[in-house]
Amino acid sequence: MRIALLAIMLSGCVVTQPWVKPDVSADQMQQDKRECAFEARKATAAIINPFDKGWEMASIERQCMEVRGYRR
Repeated sequence: MRIALLAIMLSGCVVTQPWVKPDVSADQMQQDKRECAFEARKATAAIINPFDKGWEMASIERQCMEVRGYRR
């Protein structure tokens, strides 16, 4: 439990690079991010542990954005 709490606290300190894709407007990028977040929420709905759910959602969102051609 302590490790999970520490990981969650430290995750707020992580600076991530923005998603980039040539010739894509900021509006389109935000729409893609929203769609990927929605898909991640659907895919992880059955996961009860919030720590596991957070990691899995982040992984799915990252994969979704990469499939759409975005890079960090």
